[in-house]
Amino acid sequence: VYGWKETKIASEAGAVRILIVTDALIHKKKLAGDYQELDAIMKHADALQAEIHILSSEQETGKRIDGLGGIAALLRYKMSW
Repeated sequence: VYGWKETKIASEAGAVRILIVTDALIHKKKLAGDYQELDAIMKHADALQAEIHILSSEQETGKRIDGLGGIAALLRYKMSW
């Protein structure tokens, strides 16, 4: 899944196996004073023993994830939307 809303729902459901976040999203959330929500998603993923990858927005893969909202996840199981 990708994008803020979908990744947050998957995280709350405990479905995240690998969480991918860009450093640009982290920086953007900190500047906006809205970092707590992202931090909660990352801590929840960590508690479920999911891998967390923070990508540089200057690299090609980071640019691609930024284009998808700066956050994405690979899931443990299929979710119906």
